[in-house]
Amino acid sequence: MSYTQHFFNKTHQFSGELAGALDYSVSDKLTLSGELSYDLSEKGLGVGLGAAFALNQNWTVYADIGRPDPASSVFWDGGVQYAVTDRIKLDLQYQDTRASQALVAVSVTYAIGDAGN
Repeated sequence: MSYTQHFFNKTHQFSGELAGALDYSVSDKLTLSGELSYDLSEKGLGVGLGAAFALNQNWTVYADIGRPDPASSVFWDGGVQYAVTDRIKLDLQYQDTRASQALVAVSVTYAIGDAGN
């Protein structure tokens, strides 16, 4: 379970999202995932499916497809993630939909608490 708060610079709007995800390890390297989310501002239910493949202990490639809510266009993304430590991850991702222009996103994730436990 997670909660994400989005802030949009140009419009000064914000939104929140509740999400639940399940992962299934097919092998030591391949993981399949599913996500169900609810956008608190748009009052919409979203779904997503994904796959991730660990190239080694630090590098992972992944791809996802889904729909943020029933009225939205289908999205897809793919990327590569580098685990700097057990708690810090760097991510480079390509995102696209039929309704908008593609974009590239860079993110840094920090795990709070007992990472991996």
